[in-house]
Amino acid sequence: NAGVSGDGAQGLPLWEVPKETWDSVMDVNVHGILNMMRHIVPAMVEAGSGLIVNVSSGTGHSTFDSTGNGVYSTSKWCVESISKCVAMTLPEPLICVPFAPGVVRTEMTDADVPDATEWAVIAAPFILNLGDCPAREEFNGTSVVGGHCSECFLDTTPYEMI
Repeated sequence: NAGVSGDGAQGLPLWEVPKETWDSVMDVNVHGILNMMRHIVPAMVEAGSGLIVNVSSGTGHSTFDSTGNGVYSTSKWCVESISKCVAMTLPEPLICVPFAPGVVRTEMTDADVPDATEWAVIAAPFILNLGDCPAREEFNGTSVVGGHCSECFLDTTPYEMI
């Protein structure tokens, strides 16, 4: 999943964010997920197996607009909702989860946190093992923050989550 924060949106109240910024963020963060699933899910249903992990954010669980980035937060709330709606309609054993990875160093943040390569070493085992998790059906549609399955795996979040 790709994600953009919306250049020009930081520090602005939602009602002052330019339409072009809203459209850009929603096109990438929301429509990108919908378009991918539109193409991939039918093949997964036909095959009778699959796991969809949509990258969300901690801001998809809160109104973290104190930094003036409500457009990004809104888009990640959408990712949460889309994932839960898809999960409710998938035939077993397919599952869909929104995954909030925590703070990762990207173009959107220069914080002293892991970059994508360092984060992948932590998160990839969780994502890859979710397909074999005995509690996988329980995870279907559940927001996963950082990666935690008490049934079968480990807590993959040694870093502070947002």
